[in-house]
Amino acid sequence: MKTWEGVVAVALVVLLAGCGILNDDRTAVFSSELASVQAFQSSVYALTRAKCIDCHGAGIGPQFASANLQTAYTLSRGYVDFSNIANSRIVARTKDGHCGGSCRGDGAEMIAAISTWWANGESGLESTEAAEQPVSVTQSLGIPALPSSTTVYTFMQWPLSSFLPTLSGAIFEVDIQQFNGSTYRVRNPRITSGGYTIKIKDIRILINGKYDPANNAYVTIETTIAANTTLVLSSIPMLMLQDKGAAQDQLSVQFGKLTAAP
Repeated sequence: MKTWEGVVAVALVVLLAGCGILNDDRTAVFSSELASVQAFQSSVYALTRAKCIDCHGAGIGPQFASANLQTAYTLSRGYVDFSNIANSRIVARTKDGHCGGSCRGDGAEMIAAISTWWANGESGLESTEAAEQPVSVTQSLGIPALPSSTTVYTFMQWPLSSFLPTLSGAIFEVDIQQFNGSTYRVRNPRITSGGYTIKIKDIRILINGKYDPANNAYVTIETTIAANTTLVLSSIPMLMLQDKGAAQDQLSVQFGKLTAAP
């Protein structure tokens, strides 16, 4: 049975495309994401809502069983490894007994649910996203020593001249902290433009060269930074799961669009 969410989303795709607000490429991405959300809803989400809501739908721990479907979908993608489903963090958590009876299985039920999600929707989204090649990616930098306090940040910066040599003096920066034992928190993404007017769109922070779809707080950024200006691009903090740990993880920044003019 179709949900009202699904019907409204389909109608929105048709309306935006018909009005010319979405071009063919963006319509394809939007439609593919809708298919992935619907596949998630009938597979992994159905399972977590049945077995995990006492904690993960009630404010305790990551809310991948949230009553808000989009929230649950976005968070769940950060706990799934579609290239090796059995190795997914969410599968491991169904086997480690951390919450009692629901978490003492062999993981087979969750593996089957993720496999259904992949086959019925997510695989189409990943292939569509892969066709959209990034314009610019910075060099990868090791994470500096991070304060243990959740009120103190350090910063990381990437010179934009690493891929656009003309942008001497232009930098991208974020503040970063160790939020807990497995998570970073970043905030205040910002660009210092130097002597150039810079146009940017779609910022993604990569861990070890990989983009985690859960780290999507800055993908909607699209703006122009005047010459000789420092502009904070978003006030939203973003949590990012560690990959190999702070001693080994490296961060880089991908821009969907970056152009500059004197």
